[in-house]
Amino acid sequence: MPGPRSRAGICAALAALAYLAIALFVLRAVLPSPGTRLPYPALLDWDSRKDMDLTRLDHRDQSMVVSVVSRNAALLGRAPSQLLTGFGQCHPMPRSYTLGEHMIGPSLLAAVPYAVTHDPILSYNVALLLTLWIPALTMFALSFHFTRSPAAAFVAGMLFQLVPGRVVDPSHPYVHGDLWAPLVILYLYRLFGEERWRHALLFALFVCLEILESIYPLVGCAILVLSCGIPLTVRHWRRLPALLPKIALASAIVLAAAWLVLGPYLATRETWRLLGGRTSVLLMLGDYGFGSIYFPGVMILGLAALGLVDRLGGARRRRSDRPGDRRAVDDPRLPLLVGGGVILWCTVYGIPVPFTGYLVPSPIEMLKSIVPGLDAVRALIAIGITANLAWAFLAGFGTLLLIRHRSAVAATAVAATATALTLLFLYDGRFAKPLFSVWTFRLDAWDASPKAADVALLRRTGRGAVLDVPYPLMETPAATNLAPHLLLNAYDPRPTASCYNSFVAPVQLQIMEMSSRLPSPAAADALAALGFGTLVIDKVRMDPRDLQSFLDGLRDLDASERIRPAGATGRLITYHLSSPVGVTNAYDALGSVDAAPLAVRRDPRDASVRVDLDVANRGTETFRLPDPISPEDLTVRWHDADGRVVRSETARALLPMALAAGARFPVTLRITPPSQPGRYVIDVARPAAPEQILARRTIDLDPTS
Repeated sequence: MPGPRSRAGICAALAALAYLAIALFVLRAVLPSPGTRLPYPALLDWDSRKDMDLTRLDHRDQSMVVSVVSRNAALLGRAPSQLLTGFGQCHPMPRSYTLGEHMIGPSLLAAVPYAVTHDPILSYNVALLLTLWIPALTMFALSFHFTRSPAAAFVAGMLFQLVPGRVVDPSHPYVHGDLWAPLVILYLYRLFGEERWRHALLFALFVCLEILESIYPLVGCAILVLSCGIPLTVRHWRRLPALLPKIALASAIVLAAAWLVLGPYLATRETWRLLGGRTSVLLMLGDYGFGSIYFPGVMILGLAALGLVDRLGGARRRRSDRPGDRRAVDDPRLPLLVGGGVILWCTVYGIPVPFTGYLVPSPIEMLKSIVPGLDAVRALIAIGITANLAWAFLAGFGTLLLIRHRSAVAATAVAATATALTLLFLYDGRFAKPLFSVWTFRLDAWDASPKAADVALLRRTGRGAVLDVPYPLMETPAATNLAPHLLLNAYDPRPTASCYNSFVAPVQLQIMEMSSRLPSPAAADALAALGFGTLVIDKVRMDPRDLQSFLDGLRDLDASERIRPAGATGRLITYHLSSPVGVTNAYDALGSVDAAPLAVRRDPRDASVRVDLDVANRGTETFRLPDPISPEDLTVRWHDADGRVVRSETARALLPMALAAGARFPVTLRITPPSQPGRYVIDVARPAAPEQILARRTIDLDPTS
């Protein structure tokens, strides 16, 4: 007869198989061809007919995510040290992942299948399967530790697995990346209850895994840790001397990981003056109510209510499993309830105070002025998904209340019924639409794989960084056409100029300017100096007149030294890009050029003016900015008609990243002019070499309009 531990192990194994079957059921649309198809929510087709083409937008986002996950998975296999320093999108911007999400968590799940298959779509689908399977397993572990009931733990895991926000968004797995959060809570309680070093290390490990996901689950996880950690500290304050060294070790590990992963975001914010000033999308409290897409579901809330009722009748503190330890295990239901409530509070504009008409504002909005970078996050409502951890955990206790003193057969029947009803509520329109205001949470699939000939072409001819032409900016409608190229790049991951992110950096403006000058030798020299080795022409996206002009230019210039044909398919033409000219990082190659006087007028609403100046390369080699490429402070001096300096200020700008010998490139400055109108000469220099004039121009300052 198997003992209690053996029976628990068998139950856990059976639960894992059941969770896997449920995850496969959710993703069944891609199973016929997991290497070519990607899942998307069927409800988008319904929404798209009413409003905008949300389906196409979702596919573009997903193409970008597959590209990033594949690039990260490839680096994990061959050069993990480059994961946070190497180039991906938006080449040659350093750490360009900070313009969006780092997505390391999903990439870890895709690393092994990618190493085996080198198939980005198959690897991504495996990672999606794991993002549905792992949260069920981790919630099972958390619930079983406190309930000691396999049936109750199974229901808790199933409900956490089938949270609507997790099921309905396979395009952004990092948004619902709270899959490790149950183990964070589990080992937090075990650390305080058992005071073991390994529990401190495991707590730190699972927090670090949450850091690798994204800011959304991390904020939610942090709130839950605080809501549980504060009462644990109060309850166990007499044991703090023994706990403090372990807490200190765990905190040091977590802080080091946070600085390693999130620190570059702060560096980008400071260096590039990006990642800030965005308005966050929040909800009204009623948006979580019955009939809303954000409604968690009748099953999870109904069982959670039973679990809360049971808790209000008194804490259920079982004895420790540790031999010889008779201390009671803490009951985390109320702390998690509070944490879940705080998470929801953070996602709404405010909590209404009854009979006053006053809203208590969201803590997130109040923290934006304190926490750097929080004002860069637009979809803060996504942290609300983590609140379902609290509801699922409470639902486990609600299930326990229903099956207490029941036979194993009855407990299994309750768990099976809860699972069947949850799936019906999500996927059957007769239940889904009345509950969630949508007709189904079923996933469909779309054929996402590029043409085999295009994949073979890129794998055969790709070298160095890739520049796709035409090259639009992210903020323009044409930028969405870059998503298929990013997905194609996933089959041969390498740095690419294509940029599909939340923010536009000055790097992209310069690359667009250089690419528009192709096939001139000067543009080729500059791009080659930046590491671009492959030019990909999309004949479908490119205007036929521009394409013909490019081909004619190649023939007229005889540019075989720099731009050499490498291959072609029905859609793409690839060229190898190189330069016979040497490269220098010396700033003394740069200098000013003569230009016609520029008339500028100061707007009374803004004291500054915009001034365009040309910087020229007077040397014989191609100039390239030293690494890491970044904007820098420049000294701007205003000279009057007598040559006297009447104003000096500091402006920040990105100098030409690369400039061919004899070429010039425009630099735009936003500066504040003297108070008096008239003719001035301004010059620009680096503070480290104030006598070396990089740009000079005559300015006719008109009176304020």
